[in-house]
Amino acid sequence: MSEFLQVLVAGLAAGGIYGAVAVGFSLLWRTARVINFAQGDVLMVGTFTALTAHESWHLNLGLAVVIGIAAAAVLGIVIELAIFRPLRKVPVWSGIVATLGLSIVLENAALRVFGAAPKAFPSYVGNSTWHWGSVAIDPQSIATIGGCVAMVVLLEVWLRLTTSGRAVRAVAQDGDAARSVGINANRMILAATAVSCAIAGAAGILLGPTTFVSFNMGIPISLLGFSAAIVGGLGSVRGAVIGGLALGVAEQILTSYVSTVYTEALLYAVVVVVLITRPQGLLREAAL
Repeated sequence: MSEFLQVLVAGLAAGGIYGAVAVGFSLLWRTARVINFAQGDVLMVGTFTALTAHESWHLNLGLAVVIGIAAAAVLGIVIELAIFRPLRKVPVWSGIVATLGLSIVLENAALRVFGAAPKAFPSYVGNSTWHWGSVAIDPQSIATIGGCVAMVVLLEVWLRLTTSGRAVRAVAQDGDAARSVGINANRMILAATAVSCAIAGAAGILLGPTTFVSFNMGIPISLLGFSAAIVGGLGSVRGAVIGGLALGVAEQILTSYVSTVYTEALLYAVVVVVLITRPQGLLREAAL
């Protein structure tokens, strides 16, 4: 039982990261009808920026985290203005190809700037292990879960209780109707893109202490985040969170109890089974 609790905590921590990336996919799909396969590389850029600010610029970790998240948000604004907006009226596949190309560009730029060697990210909560009876828990996993919960809560508050958030929801529900009542749809899509990329940057910074930061960390996270969005129901923010948690827990269970060698293949097999049995995802697409 103690081993299962450890696996569950690790799964929820990993699932929180996948869910955060999935939220970005769903938010952009609902507002702009684009799929950003560079989302994982935005995560990588935000994490590397925070690490550089802390280690090279000698800023305290809290300020470095803020700079990393801000860098991811600014990158999102650039992506929206340079790629998404010009391609808004073309088939969705054109945007997918464009973001895949952007992913390659960002990875090669990171390789050039930061090198190929993976880098360690400092822990927020120390390296000691917490013990609860016979259960040993990594405090960084708890911090990751808490950080992901905080991001989801803040996103819900923004979408439901602020003027700009309500405007984003209006654009997501019916862009033409939103424009007819004076909402600047382009501005709201820009805001949604910045927020989705800021969430990705924050997720990468939460992930940093539990893994090494590398130039090619983005594509696997993009695939898992997109899978989580599909499993949860593409376009549903809450579904993205549920899909991410489900994939994270499933991944840890498969690793611990089935096979460490075939975990990835088995995990995507689970995704295929879910899509065959429930192609619309666990939650149907709904308004934000």
